[in-house]
Amino acid sequence: DCKNFLKDYSSADMLATRRELGAEEGDKRTIVNLLVEQTEFANVLVLNKTDLVSSADLAKLKGILHKLNPGARMVESEFSVVSPSLLLNTRSFDMKSASMFPGWARELQGNHHKPETEEYGISSFVYRADRPFHPD
Repeated sequence: DCKNFLKDYSSADMLATRRELGAEEGDKRTIVNLLVEQTEFANVLVLNKTDLVSSADLAKLKGILHKLNPGARMVESEFSVVSPSLLLNTRSFDMKSASMFPGWARELQGNHHKPETEEYGISSFVYRADRPFHPD
C-alpha cells in the first residue's frame, strides 16, 4: 500500500527482521531490495490505500515507481477496489524485456534462485464443496 511503501522504502530494515514478509533467517536483503525487485518486474502497479496519503506523498510515490519501472501502468485504488480488466489479460508481459533483467540471466545460466513460494511463504489451496457457504 502507498503509505507503507513510502515508509519501508526509506527503511534500512533487513527482511529477516520482518517475519510477516516471509523472509527466512539468514536472508541478507533489505526490505528496500524486495520492494525494488518487485517494482522493477511488475507490468501493473496497484497503488492501494491512496486515501491514506497526501497528494504530495502520492506524487512522490509515483515518481519513485516511475523511476524504478517507467513502463509499468499505475492503477490507483482505495480499499483494493480495482477493475479486473485492468489486471487480467492485459497482454503487457514482454518476454524480450523480461529476459533483460539480471535475475533472468542468472536463471538461464543455471544459477537457480529459491522459488518465491518457498522464499516468501506464498501458498494457495483449492476449496471444493458440494453446497455453497450460504445456502439461502
